[in-house]
Amino acid sequence: MELWKKLSMLYFRFWNKFSIRARILMLISLVIFPMVLMTGKSVYSGISKYIKKDKELRCIEHIKHHIYIVSLLQKHRGLLSIYLNGDKRVKERVLDLEREIKEQFKECLRRCKEPEKKKDLEKMYLQFKSLLLSSFLEKGFSAKEIFDRHTLLISRLLEFAKDEAIKDGLLVDSEPYIRTLADVALIELPQLTEIIGRVRGLGSGILAKKKLEEEEKEDIVELYRLLSGYRSVVGWTVNNIQLPQGIHVEFHDVLAKVDNYLDFVELSFIIKFNSTLDPISFFDRSSEIIDRVYSLYDSLTDYLQSFLKERKKVYLGSFTVEALALILFSSFLTCTAVTIYRTIGLSLNEILRVADGISRGDFDVKVEISDRNEFGRVARALNTALERLKETVTLLKNYKLAVDESNVILKTDSQGIITYANKEFEKLSGYKASEVTGKHLSFVFETFTDKDTFHDVLKAVKEGKLWKGRLVGKGKADKKCVVDTTIVPISKEGKKIIEFVVICHDVTELEESRQRLYHLLNYDTVTGLPNRNKLLEDIYKAEYPAICVLDISDFNHLNELFGEEQGDAILEQVGKELKKFSKNVLPYRVQSDEFALLYDLGKKSLTKEEFLAFCREIINALENAAFRCGDVDVFLNFKAGFAATKENKKNLLAYAEMALNEARRRRVKIFEMSFGRHSFDYLKNMLWIKKVRGALEDHRIIPFYQPIYNNATGKVEKFEALVRMVDEDGHFVSPGMFLSVAKKAGIYPDLTREMFRRVLEDFENLPFDVSVNISFEDLLSEKTVNFILDALKRFPSPDRLTFEILETEEIENYSLLHDFVSEIKTFGCKFAIDDFGTGYSNFENLMKLRVDYLKIDGSIIKRLPEDRGARALTEAIVSFSKELGIKTVAEFVSSGEIFELVKEIGIDYSQGYYFGKPEPIDVVKRKFKKL
Repeated sequence: MELWKKLSMLYFRFWNKFSIRARILMLISLVIFPMVLMTGKSVYSGISKYIKKDKELRCIEHIKHHIYIVSLLQKHRGLLSIYLNGDKRVKERVLDLEREIKEQFKECLRRCKEPEKKKDLEKMYLQFKSLLLSSFLEKGFSAKEIFDRHTLLISRLLEFAKDEAIKDGLLVDSEPYIRTLADVALIELPQLTEIIGRVRGLGSGILAKKKLEEEEKEDIVELYRLLSGYRSVVGWTVNNIQLPQGIHVEFHDVLAKVDNYLDFVELSFIIKFNSTLDPISFFDRSSEIIDRVYSLYDSLTDYLQSFLKERKKVYLGSFTVEALALILFSSFLTCTAVTIYRTIGLSLNEILRVADGISRGDFDVKVEISDRNEFGRVARALNTALERLKETVTLLKNYKLAVDESNVILKTDSQGIITYANKEFEKLSGYKASEVTGKHLSFVFETFTDKDTFHDVLKAVKEGKLWKGRLVGKGKADKKCVVDTTIVPISKEGKKIIEFVVICHDVTELEESRQRLYHLLNYDTVTGLPNRNKLLEDIYKAEYPAICVLDISDFNHLNELFGEEQGDAILEQVGKELKKFSKNVLPYRVQSDEFALLYDLGKKSLTKEEFLAFCREIINALENAAFRCGDVDVFLNFKAGFAATKENKKNLLAYAEMALNEARRRRVKIFEMSFGRHSFDYLKNMLWIKKVRGALEDHRIIPFYQPIYNNATGKVEKFEALVRMVDEDGHFVSPGMFLSVAKKAGIYPDLTREMFRRVLEDFENLPFDVSVNISFEDLLSEKTVNFILDALKRFPSPDRLTFEILETEEIENYSLLHDFVSEIKTFGCKFAIDDFGTGYSNFENLMKLRVDYLKIDGSIIKRLPEDRGARALTEAIVSFSKELGIKTVAEFVSSGEIFELVKEIGIDYSQGYYFGKPEPIDVVKRKFKKL
């Protein structure tokens, strides 16, 4: 508050340095300058857009020349392939093409004005000269080398054209429609012709020599796949943009011919090589397809140019009108400002004259202003005030404090009858002073607050006490007001109360700010719908809440295709559609592309089944609605989850989201969460999945470490990292509660990555070896494998790490496991088989994996004292392990008796509660001093 006072004082000191006239000029400038600036900015924007479109049109003309050279080079490549493979009939056609290509290159160089671009074109021209028939015959290039050099030159020209389109703004235009047209016309169609051209050149050469090599067949197959894929991309793009009917028909005709050409290539080269085909006939047939594509290219670029020209006309007209408006508007504002300044200046001079007289004690002066405007009214009021000033000066001293402290003043007599109300009160309440003068104070304050509060206030002030507080109510025409109020009783000679002064400070904006903050916290800014916070609040208030959560399928693809701004526009439209149903249900935006519908079944207007049916109707309505995205209409698909419960409102939203996930999994439109035994198990699993994901996000997945004892040295030399989860209350959760669920949910690799990260942090500077468990799911996760390998590169002592995998894991791909083991062993890491002896041991794979440790399963070790079969099995495992040079570890060593048997059999290491239970790293450090 003190800071605010200081800032206010500095502000007023600053303004007080200037005269009233200067302040008026400054205020007029503050009004005029932004208006002129905004209009000027609009004009500048229109000019910029006009220039940009003109630049894009010139860019298209340049690119047309480049693409024409590409088409000639493609023909040159194909004819040379025929010539070099033995068919000399095409020589004259080759020479004619070379002359035309030279002329086109020279024309492009003549047109090019930018030094860097010209330099690149000259290099490409020199590269072409090396491909002339006369040049390469001297150098002895093979047909394949000539073909590849042509392809490289064509690729450079296409890339050159693309770079020019990007630099001149075509491929980054602010309008998605122009960007898409430019991409199809200038990039995708030339690329399509290049793929066909490569097929033409390669196929013509093969037919000329009447022989198809295996390598050439692989090249034909690869080009066939590439052409098929690119045709699908172009076809998808065309189907998703609006084009003139003629171009649209031409597009589909070309695509159909490309499909026929694909079939022809497949029959002639891939399924069976047709050596009887004439190479020139094949070349001409391919050229016909390429010419059709280039014809489509010409049509589309012409359409794009005409579209850009229309845009130029719009921008030209726009900024011309805006410039004219700017001139007229500036002139009008200037004249108005001068008039206002003169009017105010003359009136102020007169008022200052009178004020000077009053300051000298001359109350007989009068303001000589006869205007019928505000200054005239001020003059008349001031003259009236001067006449009464002598009578009221004594009373003014008594409530000077009230006038200084607040901007809203009411005055009443001793009976509470209003005798005065100032202008600020009129602004605040909406009442005219004449409407409240002569009325009791309760007439005003009954509209501000309730009667009980008012009577408490009146009782206090009548006892002669000053009252302060905040009053809330409605003014005239239901105008809401919030005021900090001070009521001061005025007494005569300190005894009898003769009047009351009511001083109010308007804090309505402050209260509205609080309300706006509430709105921001509880309403979505994109759609205007209530958000997740408000939904949870309303669920709690409902007697019997039912909720349907809607998700827009593949909405991220729309964001990627059209951009986030258009994505938000779609979400806004979905919100508007849902608001149409708000008379019956409450719509919400829960998150991203998820919405929710809430209904209180306790109202009994609809049953649960009726509300579910209504939700289906809403989904159908949304899916049948066209949503505008730029210049394109898109149709959306939805999945929904439905849940209703009285008992567990806290988790109702979670249940509905689980139902939504089930709808996605089952690929149904809507899934209702039931609350039978089966759904209870499902909900329990889903809640555990949610807990695990929450623990991963909050880093509450931690390792416990159990010591591993060296039976030969009598020391703890290793530890095994075992996963634990800390719940939200700080309690440790056993892995048996969540590991199997995590594995089924596909988040087991996430646990592995978090565990591995924590283990490396804990043991980075410690002298002990440590073992980490991995699963076959981890090996299938490329993200997890890469994470482990990247972490090993940074870890200072990777040779102290051992990776354990269960023998009982259903390993479907031993080669994958072998590759992983080979990779980690390059870092010096070791590999162990856990729970050995319980699965179907594959000794051949065991030897191939180069295992370092076998951990004998605890179910075998704990039976050693009384089970001879367990001892025999253990001795056999130890025996063949020693022969293979593999160390053994006994698990579940829980007593001294078992430990002695383990040593007697010859097992190398022991692990179990006899040596220590799994504990956090800080506990381990305290117990083992060498840490």
